[in-house]
Amino acid sequence: MKLVIVTGMSGAGKTIALKMLEDLGFYCVDNLPISLTDRFAELVLESPGDIQNIALGIDIRSGEELSALECGEKKICIATDSKVDELYGEELLHLIEGKCRKAVKYVFPQGEENKTLDTVKGIYRFLIEEGFDRKDMLLALGGGVAGDITGYAAATYLRGIDYVQI
Repeated sequence: MKLVIVTGMSGAGKTIALKMLEDLGFYCVDNLPISLTDRFAELVLESPGDIQNIALGIDIRSGEELSALECGEKKICIATDSKVDELYGEELLHLIEGKCRKAVKYVFPQGEENKTLDTVKGIYRFLIEEGFDRKDMLLALGGGVAGDITGYAAATYLRGIDYVQI
């Protein structure tokens, strides 16, 4: 069985992505509460049908998925580029505040030309200044450069810290 989770904030294109996956033969469920995902998977595995590919659309605005990640005692750093930050940065920061020990945001300039070790060094410096340790988490807001840079930084900071990409 293949499971794809499509997530993001309102207007991020989740429904369009799910429609495309449905056209590719996926069984799609939009707006499934994260608390039901385990039971949903059990039901699919127990069903007599032949469901091989599943896509779930999950809206991150409830903050419920943060509880599932057990973030309460972690510091979370949102890392994103300047364009995505304009669209969603403050909304996500506001959503996370109060659901973790500390929430901060690091913004770097938009563009492929910023996919450099200097950008990674900037993330490292910020994490050090904010007192991040191995128990904390980097959260990439955006794909492409933001996801690549943040994923690399998370994998290499203090031999690796938790990483989530939205």
